[in-house]
Amino acid sequence: MTGKLISKYKPDNNKKFHIVAPTYNGGTKLEVFINCFLSQTCDNYHITIVSDGPEPDTVKQLSKYFDYPNFSYYSLEKRYNDFGHTPREFGLLQSNCKYTIMTGFDNYYVPIFIERFNEVDLKTSDAGFIFCDFVLDHIREGKRYNKYFNAEIKSSCIDIGCFATLTTIAKQIGFKFRSYAADWEFVEAAIPELKKQKLNILKIPQTLYIHN
Repeated sequence: MTGKLISKYKPDNNKKFHIVAPTYNGGTKLEVFINCFLSQTCDNYHITIVSDGPEPDTVKQLSKYFDYPNFSYYSLEKRYNDFGHTPREFGLLQSNCKYTIMTGFDNYYVPIFIERFNEVDLKTSDAGFIFCDFVLDHIREGKRYNKYFNAEIKSSCIDIGCFATLTTIAKQIGFKFRSYAADWEFVEAAIPELKKQKLNILKIPQTLYIHN
């Protein structure tokens, strides 16, 4: 697995939260995703988009963000087509921020997402994993499926984009999971490491994220 930096800036280790999102033919949804972060009330983040293989059209689409210090864009050498997990693994390896959030290019975040996560971190010195409630919003067989999740640390009750993991822990575990349930497999692997290092799992009881 190799990748190339296409944009101007690498992830900024002076920022607290590193957002990693894979993409392939993201189009309008990718633009909405990026603008969710440009609209944040707190700019203590760096966003990294990783293309799952070369995409000349996406390079052209995202070039307007290349001079933005909080933004990085990488392209993998080939397409892996594994639910975006290889691009997430690559993005995690680039992370130098305190926390890493691995998500998807078609997900939405409310403007206070970073602000709320940052507030939790500022209140404690031993947060290893921070998560929030979320909404699952899908269209299946032509019908809209919308469900609120009171997020919990258990299978089918947490989603890849609703949690931030201390980067040292995330890198220790790695993101080598490739199944549809890779988000839970990652969380399940993180729990014993968090306990071993006496780090807390903290929940924000607010809906700050929409999984599309």
